[in-house]
Amino acid sequence: MESCRIRVNGYFSCEKPPAPYVTVEVLNPTRRRSARIEAKIDTGFSGDILLSFTEYTKLGLQLFEKGREAVGRVASGYLIKLRVSHGFLKIGNLVFKCKIYTSLLSSMNLLGRGILNKARVLLDSPENFVEICFREGFDGYYSARCFSSSG
Repeated sequence: MESCRIRVNGYFSCEKPPAPYVTVEVLNPTRRRSARIEAKIDTGFSGDILLSFTEYTKLGLQLFEKGREAVGRVASGYLIKLRVSHGFLKIGNLVFKCKIYTSLLSSMNLLGRGILNKARVLLDSPENFVEICFREGFDGYYSARCFSSSG
């Protein structure tokens, strides 16, 4: 099966030790609003993507929640309510249907296992890059060339 390999520069040097991230584009369900963000790779987050509350509201995702709510557990063990919307995530030339989460206290963007588990991920800190290899044909995958803004 053919795959798509995406290689990006990807380590936040301001963190010690440096933390891996990817630059992605998040689109709301109508694909009329989008934002290019840097999302930290977080294998501790089981969802698809967590956005800062600011990015979430800029995209108007609160309009697509349909009363959905989830509960998350932060690293300290506390439970928090998460808001959840559907949308799309573009990584390189691939687009995925995804669930997009936030909370009132979210200030970071995280790419979680919901997306990462669909790929092989190489974290190469000495060379300062992240490589993600997705296989074609898994559920939720679209080629960007087939994903026009007209629908």
